[in-house]
Parts: sequence; structure tokens; C-alpha cells
Amino acid sequence: MLQTIDVQPHDLRPIDKRSLSANVLASARHHYSLRALMRRMPDLNRFVKQDRLVLLLDNTTTLYLGRENKRLVRELARRVGESDLVIVKACHDSSDENEGANAQAVRVEEEVIAHGIAAESVLIAPCVGASYRHVMNENSVAPVEVVHYRRR
Repeated sequence: MLQTIDVQPHDLRPIDKRSLSANVLASARHHYSLRALMRRMPDLNRFVKQDRLVLLLDNTTTLYLGRENKRLVRELARRVGESDLVIVKACHDSSDENEGANAQAVRVEEEVIAHGIAAESVLIAPCVGASYRHVMNENSVAPVEVVHYRRR
């Protein structure tokens, strides 16, 4: 699915009142993330787990994947078939309010799709609160899990 934002050159809003392009992109990613989380997860009993990656991002706020994480995603994407499923999960703390983690999950989802995997085959798993997960500070290494499932 492709979505666009139309920007008119004759915007009547004063320049100092306009949103920065980075903020518009961040807002769009946030809304996309929320919609993705609302999609229903498929019945995983119809699938067999094939691969699991844990990508390590530099901190809890970065959207930069780095060369090694991109290589790992590229290798995983080569093994994904047409009827397969890829689930991305990122959780940073014990609550289920993980805005930064959701943004990172969306970024990883974008990377998987960029390697030719159908958008319908890549899902973001909701983060479920867990008491055993410690609160990470913004400088902690942030794990993002990517799991490849093959249809039975």
C-alpha cells in the first residue's frame, strides 16, 4: 500500500508555523505503526518457524539500522517464500506503551519490504507488557526481533 502527502507550494501558513519535514515523517510513521498494530495476527499454528534474527540497534531512539543489520535482513529476505510470513517485534520496557520501539519495528518492516517481500506478508507484533522486562534508558542497545514463518 502506498500513501502520499500532498504539499502545496502556496501554503498560506507562515513559515515559522509549518511542521518540519522530519516531524511530518515521524508522525506518519507513528500513525502507520498504530494501524499496523491493529491488524489481526494470523494463526501461527498454520506456520512453522524457520528463522529468527535479533537485530541490535545502537539505542532506543535510533531508526538507523547500520550495515550489519541490513545484511542480516537481506539474507533473511532471500529465504522468504511467497506464502511465508515475517513478524517484527520490538519492546523496550515493561509497559505496552513503546512508541520508540514501535517506530523501530516500522523501520525494520520497511527494510524487509524493500527487499521484495510483500507488505501483506510482513507484520508488526504488538508489544505486550511484561514484568520481567527492565526499563531501558535511551542509550541502551535496542533489540528488534524478526521471525520468519513458513506456511505448513
